[in-house]
Amino acid sequence: MTLRLLLKSDVGLWNFYYKIERNRMQRILRAVRIHLPLQMLTIAILMGGWDTLVSQDKKAEDFVVYSIEGKRTIFYDYLAAIPGNGVVLLNFTSINCKPCRKEIPELVSVIEGSGGRAKLLCIYSESGNSVRELASELNILDKAYVDPFGNIQKQYDVRKIPVTYVIRGDGTILGRYDGYTEDNIRKIQEIVLVK
Repeated sequence: MTLRLLLKSDVGLWNFYYKIERNRMQRILRAVRIHLPLQMLTIAILMGGWDTLVSQDKKAEDFVVYSIEGKRTIFYDYLAAIPGNGVVLLNFTSINCKPCRKEIPELVSVIEGSGGRAKLLCIYSESGNSVRELASELNILDKAYVDPFGNIQKQYDVRKIPVTYVIRGDGTILGRYDGYTEDNIRKIQEIVLVK
């Protein structure tokens, strides 16, 4: 039967359109079956499902870092100086990061409210000379350290900034917070005040 004969009768026309629509719907359903799980995973990630470490209670890695004055500090020695059940906020930042400029004063406020239980260590991805002016402006000269080659960032899997780790004095990582949000600051504050 030719297309002309099919189209002449109402039944033939209906069958012709039905087959076209059925094929189109099958293509759409195939695409949805393939892409929907990926889209759902993307939405879960974007909604912040991975703002903290997947495996907490992991040990922090040791490293050597330099202050903006050039003073050498070994991270585990820095941790050992933390009193009792205190914590270190290890913050990865940059002078060109606008959210970081907002986050750092809030982190300073968190450690000031901890009663001496918390310390802040800001690791900048630039050299000491370029960091000095901003660190002075933010009043964190004693908390600013440099990692101009990004070795520590690689060690801690930092791909974007800001990233803040909360690390207990014994080296246990209590949390990782990617990006600056009020929710992340609140979670960090809860850990600092509770643990």
